[in-house]
Amino acid sequence: MSQPTPKNNHPLSFDHLSLSWPDGSPAIDALTGAFPPGRTGLVGRNGSGKSTLLRLLAGELVPTGGAVRADADVAYLPQQLTLDTELPVTALLGVDRKIAALRAIEGGSVDPADYDVLGDDWDIETLAAAELRGIGLDEEMLTRTLGGLSGGEAMLVAIAGLRLGRSPIVLLDEPSNNLDRDARHRLAALVESWRGTLVIASHDEELLEHVDQIAELRGGALAVTGGGYSAYLLQLEREQAAAAQALRSAESALRSEQRDRRDAEVKIASSLRAGKKAQANKRAPKILLNGQKARAQVSAGRLRSQHDSRLAGAEAAVELAEGRVRDDASIRIHLPDPDVATSRRLVTLELGARADPARAEPTEPGPSHADPARPDPARPEAAGRLVIMGPERIALTGPNGSGKTTLLDAVAASARSLGGAGGSGGGGAGAGGERIETRGGAWVTASTGRVGYLRQRLDGLDDAASVLENVQRSAPETAAQELRAQLARFLLRGAVVDRPVSSLSGGERFRVSLVRLLLATPPAQLLLFDEPTNNLDRESTAQLVDALRDYRGALLVVSHDERFLGRLGVTRRIRLDRLGTILDGV
Repeated sequence: MSQPTPKNNHPLSFDHLSLSWPDGSPAIDALTGAFPPGRTGLVGRNGSGKSTLLRLLAGELVPTGGAVRADADVAYLPQQLTLDTELPVTALLGVDRKIAALRAIEGGSVDPADYDVLGDDWDIETLAAAELRGIGLDEEMLTRTLGGLSGGEAMLVAIAGLRLGRSPIVLLDEPSNNLDRDARHRLAALVESWRGTLVIASHDEELLEHVDQIAELRGGALAVTGGGYSAYLLQLEREQAAAAQALRSAESALRSEQRDRRDAEVKIASSLRAGKKAQANKRAPKILLNGQKARAQVSAGRLRSQHDSRLAGAEAAVELAEGRVRDDASIRIHLPDPDVATSRRLVTLELGARADPARAEPTEPGPSHADPARPDPARPEAAGRLVIMGPERIALTGPNGSGKTTLLDAVAASARSLGGAGGSGGGGAGAGGERIETRGGAWVTASTGRVGYLRQRLDGLDDAASVLENVQRSAPETAAQELRAQLARFLLRGAVVDRPVSSLSGGERFRVSLVRLLLATPPAQLLLFDEPTNNLDRESTAQLVDALRDYRGALLVVSHDERFLGRLGVTRRIRLDRLGTILDGV
């Protein structure tokens, strides 16, 4: 439980906070820190413990050591909201009891309990309606249930409710996941105007520009940088430049000590040889020669000890400097050629009655408009169709609840009908899969069975099987040793490869799913991604871009992360409206 404390001016603090999992492995180990008034962005690599820390601070988990102190109640919103669709929207806003009491009083109630519940909030309906308008929802939603909201809208309503309830300390875990672009802008506006103490664990770089400070959880410690995400990156760049210079200096000093140590050994050996020669020639009394030999040995030992001490110090300095330089490794792999010619038709989308059949050409260099196999939007037979053809990189965009995932599911299902589940199977150039209707009335037909699909929830893995076993199922013809080598290129090395998937961090699970997708035999000609950067840290997102840089097939990607789409090299967009109708394929 969080405990109030008057000892400092930080509303939320923790001292030597620890948590161990049932198997004894540490999740958080003796972590000390504090969050001041204002807005703090909590960042860190996947598996660093951000969500665990928030749950400890909120009282969702009981620490095995240390203490949490808060000067007020702590409100917490997890990444995934488990909601009853029959609940009224007012319940998620936290105003259902107050509005019910207001209705009762307006109906003539004189029950003191109603007045106690309402308190001084006679304008609660007006305030609640204003909060809904602020997140893009009509005030009529106050009379409706949660079943009418998308997951992203429900998250915004829950956050608006915390603000409406004036919660003094609020913890949000990845609140922008599953939000479309407009909803993300509204969330940023909520954060910008927040009063009180707000801590946001997030990988959303744009959202993190709206905080007062960034707290990074890394290596079991919390480091704070003032300003938004850009200021954090600038400070990190400066620190890493200084750390790299310090490492170079330490390595230079180590090489110098190693040279001095070798030179000293040469001198010692020369001195000892001279002593042996003198003794052999008997140029002095034996007792004197023995004394000289003993003194030479003592001197050699003392010299070796001095150099060994300096060498150990130099090695320790290098080790310390190495620890300050971040090793954010990149994925570098050679992918098999999926054999996708520019003229290869992969998917046909027959548009619904309300859709605009026009399809503009790619905004970047891509498949040629002059290709005779590509439908020409100006020709009658092309009207009402969108075609994914050749190695295009396409973003599928639209508001929350518009059916983007449903459309990806339809493409994958049509491909499976050709025998192409999991990125393998047949489907020649002239083949056509099952024709499947989407939410917006469009029809999807895949022309290849070789389609790979990375779902948002990474639910294609067998948790009980090892990493290697999971990958072998998608590439059964590839030797285990070759798969181990490929896994190492995806930063999955050593004992990790033989561990069950259930023991992996979120970032490791993602990389295993990606390996299965990219190394499938035969290689997928079209890859589908549904919000691939959700829950990925900055380094893991960069690794995904690295992995896809040399992929020569087509991509169809659902993502609200515009920076990611830009780095991926998207050449075209297919837009859906709120009803799921395909508007265009610009």
